[in-house]
Amino acid sequence: MCLELAARFPGFQSRPLSLKKSWCTVSALSGDFMTISLLNLRRSAVGINLSNPEARTQSAHLLAELFENLVYLHPPEVVLEIGAFEAAFSARVKQRKPEIKAFAFEANPHNFTHFSGRHGEESSGVNYMHLAISDHDGTETMHLQTFREGHDAPLIKGDDSLLPRTKSGVEYDVREVPSLTLDSWAQKNGFISSTMALWIDVEGAASKVLLGGIKTLDNVSALMIECEEHPHWHGQWMVRDVNQFMEMKGFTPIARDFEYGHQYNIVYIKEDDFVNPDFDLTLTKYYSALGQLK
Repeated sequence: MCLELAARFPGFQSRPLSLKKSWCTVSALSGDFMTISLLNLRRSAVGINLSNPEARTQSAHLLAELFENLVYLHPPEVVLEIGAFEAAFSARVKQRKPEIKAFAFEANPHNFTHFSGRHGEESSGVNYMHLAISDHDGTETMHLQTFREGHDAPLIKGDDSLLPRTKSGVEYDVREVPSLTLDSWAQKNGFISSTMALWIDVEGAASKVLLGGIKTLDNVSALMIECEEHPHWHGQWMVRDVNQFMEMKGFTPIARDFEYGHQYNIVYIKEDDFVNPDFDLTLTKYYSALGQLK
């Protein structure tokens, strides 16, 4: 596995030597474990009627509800929504827990212009920013789809990416957008040691976010991230890649949704959350509701 990292994981060679050594050790020891952990998450589909689109969609709603409940169970100082679109998660957190600082990052300039009026200190209380969270500081290339599947693409949409799609016949409006690593943003804004929860939905660019947040992730207790089993974007990490990285950083996967066949969200938490007396009840209620989706 270690010999494959440079080729498979963009940005691996540029990371600190200590990180590369620890990752190689974890990868060598935990590959089988992480496969089993992903298989165990699939078992939660036992009570779901996967032929029912409404049940699949509801599984995504339940997962988002679980993640938010975990955030409220052990409130962090800061929540970050990366690939925020309309920043609905951040707004809900801010409404329920005004004391939490909420930041939402949207790299798509069209989305940012469209939704920015909803946010700010005088409205939602969310700090909504036009910024790509990536693996380097400076600028990033945003691939805004203009034509796909034989039709013009809408201007406002949630599936544009820093990476081009693997599908053929897609046309883009390529824009340079401002970028920072997660660590750089946290350091510049005084949050490098703050407790955090992260929702990451970046359309295949998970590696860029995670590799740029090595220090910040040490203070993250709960994280939800979109993953793929098949490549939808060139150069992206697959779910196993994300999973191995997350395990190396001390996270455990506890739940996933089933909205789509090969693309889904996974909730990760740190081991410390397991000792919270309300954690077991929160997770049990989630699985009980999941098993009733017919």
